Amino acid sequence: MLLLVTRRTVILLIGILLGVFATLQWAEHFHPFQSLRIVFFENGTTRTILADPMTGIMDEIELDFMSFPQDEIQDGQLVFSMMNIETRESEIQATLPIDAYAYRVARDFSGDVDVVYAIIPERTDSTQLEIYEVNLATGDVASIGLYPFENLPANAFVSEGYLYMRGQRDFVVINLQTYEIFTDSIIGFFETIHAGQYVTYEKMPETEGDTQSAIFILDLATFETAQLIPPNPDVPFVESLSWSPTDPLLLLRDENWQIWLYDAPTQTFTAIRDDIRLTNENYPWSPDGNLLLVVKSQDEATVSHGTYNLTSETLTPLFTQEQSQYGLDFTEFYRVNWSLDQRELLVIEDNQRSPIAYRIIDSRTGRTLVTRELYVTNLGAIPNVYWSTPPQ
Repeated sequence: MLLLVTRRTVILLIGILLGVFATLQWAEHFHPFQSLRIVFFENGTTRTILADPMTGIMDEIELDFMSFPQDEIQDGQLVFSMMNIETRESEIQATLPIDAYAYRVARDFSGDVDVVYAIIPERTDSTQLEIYEVNLATGDVASIGLYPFENLPANAFVSEGYLYMRGQRDFVVINLQTYEIFTDSIIGFFETIHAGQYVTYEKMPETEGDTQSAIFILDLATFETAQLIPPNPDVPFVESLSWSPTDPLLLLRDENWQIWLYDAPTQTFTAIRDDIRLTNENYPWSPDGNLLLVVKSQDEATVSHGTYNLTSETLTPLFTQEQSQYGLDFTEFYRVNWSLDQRELLVIEDNQRSPIAYRIIDSRTGRTLVTRELYVTNLGAIPNVYWSTPPQ
């Protein structure tokens, strides 16, 4: 009898230990805050939905009316207004007398939303623009000066204390603290900005007789520029991709699809192994700036997705080119979000409709933890899907 009880006790203890081990393994992969946050705009409102990544059960937690600064010309004035969230009526915030009917407004969507910049052609000189700082909170309007520019800029915005303006051939950056100005000619779009330190843009090279466009880098602290000369002059750079989120390191791609890493302070290049490509050039970096999302071609039929560690120079496979159990192709990513501790990757499939197809991957082992779809009703716009914020 004692032996039987002991045997049962041992079996029970083994079961408890296996249960504890399974729980620990589960906790290793998922944390209490690892729900998904889905945010999208629809008819002036923002909808925020929380979803359980395992079950797909959703809970709409927010439905907020959004109000953005509006601008229009009324009776010879440029009028800035905001919608009152409670009354849903438009309220004038500031006005500016204007003679022209063409203008641009530059906003900083990631910083101070109360201050915008009105860009208006000078009345008697079409090669100059007058720029006004408009404070929507106080109603104050002040000119910051005249600046050379052919016609109106096609695009203008504010980021981290600098006003950027781009025309068909002109590229202008204004320091909004000192009002210093940088101007240059440009081809196409200026490309990427790094934390108020550097900007890359494309223009014709300074070497006489060279007809191949080149990538230039602008140091915002000094307004000095340098052409990024590839280590192999016969294989020019064709694209500047993105900056590291933590360091002044720029990813570039050359004509042969070779990926390079450019260190801006030391002005040096490092080649990343030539058998990999970036999975998604818009979202390649991990939050700590040490991992890149890449693909590696084994042969014409097999493509492996993985992460490349810049420190150890090692590749961790995530998954091979395949279709999910729902028949959805995950070989191209619409958006990738790393969890805050970088242990999981949230991969959104490249579709712009409901259902939202996603998978969650262990970034250390490449194991696919979840593959699911979320059916969101009345999906009026492409959503942004994130990890939820962990509790403080």
